[in-house]
Amino acid sequence: MRLRISVLPGCLLLFLVFASISDGNCQQLRGVAGMDGNASANGTASRIVAEDSFNNTAFVEVIDHRELEPCSGYFCQKYFDEICIIMTHNSHAVAGDSWSPNQYKSERAQMKDGIRGFAMDIYEDNGKLTLKHGKSDPLGVDYPQRVREILSELASGRYKDDFFVIQFETYVSEEGIRKVCEAWGNKIILNFDRSKMLGEYIAQGRQVLLFTDHGNAMSHLGMHKSAHFIAENNYRWTDSRGSPNLAWRRGPKGGNQRYAKMMSYFCSKTGIGNPLTSRTVNDPGRMLYHARQYMKQGYAQGQINIIMVDFYNEGNPFAAQQAIRDGSMFRGCLGDGSSCSSGTSCYKCCAERHEWWDSKGGNACGKEPCWKSGRTADFFVTKRNCCRGAHCPWYWFGVCKCN
Repeated sequence: MRLRISVLPGCLLLFLVFASISDGNCQQLRGVAGMDGNASANGTASRIVAEDSFNNTAFVEVIDHRELEPCSGYFCQKYFDEICIIMTHNSHAVAGDSWSPNQYKSERAQMKDGIRGFAMDIYEDNGKLTLKHGKSDPLGVDYPQRVREILSELASGRYKDDFFVIQFETYVSEEGIRKVCEAWGNKIILNFDRSKMLGEYIAQGRQVLLFTDHGNAMSHLGMHKSAHFIAENNYRWTDSRGSPNLAWRRGPKGGNQRYAKMMSYFCSKTGIGNPLTSRTVNDPGRMLYHARQYMKQGYAQGQINIIMVDFYNEGNPFAAQQAIRDGSMFRGCLGDGSSCSSGTSCYKCCAERHEWWDSKGGNACGKEPCWKSGRTADFFVTKRNCCRGAHCPWYWFGVCKCN
């Protein structure tokens, strides 16, 4: 059975409906309707399930005729693949809550600092949902309590035009997925439509988009399959002096559908969060250098939407985020042939590569071009660099000239 009820703006509806159940008896159904649904042209709709004492079910659609609040922030006129946000890796893993911290502050404080993406591992034990850094983590965080803290901060009024992306590793049952989603109440987005601008969801008050990269996806409840919406690179990165592994790991590889591109950008030799390496790689110049490298990958299609980091307080990833947002990431970079210092200024190279140039006797941006005719140097240098080989008579005693 399905009923339709109109609701006055902003009210909470307590309802009693007498429903005709399949056996012809008239049963009394009870329920509570809040603002929990998808937007229509005239307001928001909510679908409530009511049950009688015999567990027969009726569906009541409640229409709220209040006007949607206009959205005017950064996310409002953008699609999912047009944003740029910093996401914290193992967002819940802080000292005292995890044996292996990846962050200094919990999610509530992260929100205040500007973080708009969280990554969490969630486990289920006898029906209890816990956030852990790996199954063997002896500590852990009560999931419903952590969500209540986030929602309390979200209700503060500072985030009315903001949008949050949360990626889970879900090690839970189907019933667990339902509980994971229900904890977010009417802030969660159901059946996310990538063809809609985010402002349509934000105007409804639906500001939280959930994904799972491990386990069941139930988009009708609000849990979406990450691999359908987000492309990612390989996350293993052990040498902070080098570049992250930007090879495709999972998610879409191209095509006409919109999808977000996420660069996993946390470095550790041991797999445990490291503030020192985070300080190195979270330098904004360094991050932008690798972001430009990332954007050249085929699956990235010239975009970068999410950067996942450890210890965001180290370095300044928000400066890199802003440069990507306003397009200045390509301004002021060093052109090919510009001398630079490896590990510092070379990360400002426009070409996203640098190497030793024999012609300069030091590092420079880009690839050194081959040497044209008439250039002289020692035997080994000319062998490496002459475009058409070199002339090296014995009586020049190791000196050669490019042909």
